[in-house]
Amino acid sequence: MEDKNSTELLEDLRVKCGCLYVSDMHYRPNVPAILEALIAIDANEYGLRAWTDVCAYITEKAPLSSTCDGAKAEFIRYLSEM
Repeated sequence: MEDKNSTELLEDLRVKCGCLYVSDMHYRPNVPAILEALIAIDANEYGLRAWTDVCAYITEKAPLSSTCDGAKAEFIRYLSEM
């Protein structure tokens, strides 16, 4: 099975956190919902590139991990610091 891509991860997060637009995920009030959605997603459902791209898009910081689990953990940490 092929890993889902960045666009699919962004869209899944948007739907799960209740944002109308992907760009709404940049706003601080949406961070708790994004964190909740992230925690519920299996890191291996998406490729490393997807985690890296989406994390950089939302937080403006790219994870340095070379694994999906590590990139997801960094994404959660970056969001927690917003």
